[in-house]
Amino acid sequence: MDKIAVLPLFGSLYFISQGSAKKAFIYYFLPVLTFMPTYYQTKLVPGIPELSFWSAALIPIFIVWVTRDGMEGFKFTIFDGIVLLYLLCIFYGEFSNSSYKIAQKVFFNEVIARFIPYLMIKSFFTDQKTRVEIIKVIVICGAIIAVGMIWEFKQSYNIFDKPIRNLWPTWVPWERPMRRWGFKRAFASFAHPICAGYFYAVISPMAFWYWKGDYIPKKYKKWAPKIYALSVIGCLTAMSRAPMAGLALSLLIIWYGWAKDRKKVMSYLLVIFTIFFVVFFPKIWAYVNVKRTDAETVDQRNAAYRSEMIENYRSIVEERPYFGWGRFGVPWVEGQKSIDNEYLFTALTSGKVVLYLFDFLMIFQGLKLLMFVFKHPYNNEEARLGWCFLGALLSAAFIMYTVYAGTQTVQYLFMLLGMSEGLCNSKILLKKGKSQEKQQKLALEVGNGYHFSRTL
Repeated sequence: MDKIAVLPLFGSLYFISQGSAKKAFIYYFLPVLTFMPTYYQTKLVPGIPELSFWSAALIPIFIVWVTRDGMEGFKFTIFDGIVLLYLLCIFYGEFSNSSYKIAQKVFFNEVIARFIPYLMIKSFFTDQKTRVEIIKVIVICGAIIAVGMIWEFKQSYNIFDKPIRNLWPTWVPWERPMRRWGFKRAFASFAHPICAGYFYAVISPMAFWYWKGDYIPKKYKKWAPKIYALSVIGCLTAMSRAPMAGLALSLLIIWYGWAKDRKKVMSYLLVIFTIFFVVFFPKIWAYVNVKRTDAETVDQRNAAYRSEMIENYRSIVEERPYFGWGRFGVPWVEGQKSIDNEYLFTALTSGKVVLYLFDFLMIFQGLKLLMFVFKHPYNNEEARLGWCFLGALLSAAFIMYTVYAGTQTVQYLFMLLGMSEGLCNSKILLKKGKSQEKQQKLALEVGNGYHFSRTL
């Protein structure tokens, strides 16, 4: 029964036979990626890496996009090359620590999970109408999953995992329920509550933009705030503190970016951050800066675990600083095999070269978004979307300090980078700001002779 993971491949073949690879990617692949767990995998023949639901759906769409559709919308940018260099360094690090066969498999999986979704969504996102459709599909999928997470949170039954698990012939991890404050921490199709919270912290700013946009048909307008509310609820039902804090951080960034009087908002933000660092940060630091043996609660013990983990693994990173130990060669510290920090995990497995490239990808795209948003008025729709992406990117960067980024968060992080790159490279504005519209209207009236100016 594990071969059911290949079924989405036939769905892809049907969709691409009926239309473009772009439509198949948006309306078929994105839902499959979001709804179906990524940790169910099957092997078809020896020598070919395992396939999951999402990869089985993506591969034929990508092949048709390249061969039949001529890579519709694609235009090479420097950022593409940096992403590819990042993946090649992962390959070299794995090859230097294991064998070509293992390195080839790791490279294939990384290209499928990171590069191809990034490349395709970046290419499609430069088109005005397509980017709205992409965001619509993503946030609607997130809202539907959030409904299931509410049920899981209350009834402790995961409708996205349990039916597949009952059919699967072998044991698959990620079945252990986790609780906090007496409730089950929901995770839906994302394997772990932190990954679920991470996903919603990234898409919630997009849902906010979709809600506040002026392009939604009136008959569907009433659904937009509900979609955003469900995105926030999805983050809350995961009951993970880092994603909640990341979501709050993204909202503060959007508040500043969308404000007409940014100086006033900045003064409010300075007050908020001052109060936080003076009043709350010392208490938080004292709470987490303890040994696990001295922790008084489970949550405090988890926080202490992360602090000890960084100290214990720092010397191991320095033993092989450049290209790491490989995915399967890290000498794990006893009692700390769970690396709850994406940056540390990257340094251990692939080395500092890959870690710095990863950091550079995030920083480079963040700076590019900043330059983009400040070129346009505060109420420009594309600039507002840029602020949402910036908030989501900073939120993701913060969250990964407390979690290994796995499952769908890998694809969504690189698709976020792709959407940001596509937005920054788009030449046509999706929606002009109101101030621009007034100026253009005035210019048109002047040209038609309705308004006159006198030169002295």
